[in-house]
Amino acid sequence: MQSQRARRAATVPMFLRRLHTDEYPALPYTSADVRVLRDTSTNGLAVAERLGLAAPSYGASALATANGLSALNKEWGANFYKVSAESDARPRSTATAN
Repeated sequence: MQSQRARRAATVPMFLRRLHTDEYPALPYTSADVRVLRDTSTNGLAVAERLGLAAPSYGASALATANGLSALNKEWGANFYKVSAESDARPRSTATAN
């Protein structure tokens, strides 16, 4: 069984992950990045469980991408990315707080 931390990490969409090669290290996360990751993984895990999806399946889905873009909008305090209500599967009280 995966740990809670591993399951949360698996719900983060690829575009929010820091990637690296053997030649170049990944850039460190900023405090804003950490807040977005925390929001994305917390909401993502809840949505994945509610929909009965495995965390990696959710993390690779359009729902995870919409969740990540909504978290970025929330962090920046503006709607930089347009995310439809249908693609944002978070609970309405959280999704409308953007």
